[in-house]
Amino acid sequence: MFLSEGVHQVLVSLMASRAEIIYDDTFVTPDQLADKVNELGFHAQHLDQRDQSDTDHTPLALQIDSKA
Repeated sequence: MFLSEGVHQVLVSLMASRAEIIYDDTFVTPDQLADKVNELGFHAQHLDQRDQSDTDHTPLALQIDSKA
């Protein structure tokens, strides 16, 4: 499953082991986003999700680590 629909922006810092994804929660869930990161060879864990009820963009922070 390719999750480009609903994903507006992805910022990744491998040095900080962190990813921030801005997405539309009517198209994709935080668990689907974390699963996709896992499929790409990284371990992803939710750090936080801030409510943005005034916009159609929801930020999600993930802790990412190499599986190797």
